[in-house]
Amino acid sequence: MQLDPKTQETLPVVIYTHESRLRRPGELFKEIWTDLRSSKELAWQLFYRKISMRYRQSFLGPLWAFIPPILVALTSTFLRESGVFEVGDTTIPYPIYVLFATILWQIFSRSLDMPLRAMGEGLALLRTVRVPVEGLLLAAIAELVFDQGIQILVLAAVFAIFHVPITWGVIPAVGALLLLIGFGMSLGLFLVPIGSLYTDIPSALPYLTRFWFFLTPILYPPPTDWPYSLLVELNPVTPLLLNVINLTTTGTMENVVTFTAISLLTVVAFVVGWVIYRVSVPLLVER
Repeated sequence: MQLDPKTQETLPVVIYTHESRLRRPGELFKEIWTDLRSSKELAWQLFYRKISMRYRQSFLGPLWAFIPPILVALTSTFLRESGVFEVGDTTIPYPIYVLFATILWQIFSRSLDMPLRAMGEGLALLRTVRVPVEGLLLAAIAELVFDQGIQILVLAAVFAIFHVPITWGVIPAVGALLLLIGFGMSLGLFLVPIGSLYTDIPSALPYLTRFWFFLTPILYPPPTDWPYSLLVELNPVTPLLLNVINLTTTGTMENVVTFTAISLLTVVAFVVGWVIYRVSVPLLVER
């Protein structure tokens, strides 16, 4: 049976070769951009199915998105007021500072886990149907925006109820927040090749992020005494997270040089990580 010439011209052509795709970066980036544009429908279907399944049998529904940070804020405030541990003063009321910082940390930790989780959930689909691998990431990003968007709306309501001022710096704070997400995703993209082959990486990631949580000034303001200040300053998440808070509440930035260096590193790592993800996924599917 012969195909109609017009139909045949519209069919995609796939050429298999032993040559590494990294030898032709121009063609590779063009493919990535094309698949990003064509995977919007796939991403929406995956996102809609995931959200529907999650809340179909849930009584509280989206409320689960902001219950954990509220519990962390209440617990840390109780421990502080009872004298179990002492922390310095914060620029905004301590419970709101902890709530804000915890939400930002959840955004980072979920961004870090996102590529591995998306790959694990979409592996069965990739083995049966040839779909753009970018669609898996876009669906995971949409899920992150949905969940954390609910938390940010609740945080804005808390700011309004307790009359915490929001400065003009909230506009550049959005850029700092995107860099925080990009930094987490960059690390996660680098983990996809080895993490998809060995379960040790996904198993160890929650313990790593839990330890990393306490090295980040979330339950306490940044310490100024050495060597504790050094541990916080060497933490790459610290300038990104703190500047989102500072820009939003005071309109100022701290550690501008470090923030700029990590921002540039994030952009480069994100591009390299996405290329690694794109090249490695077909090999992982074959394994």
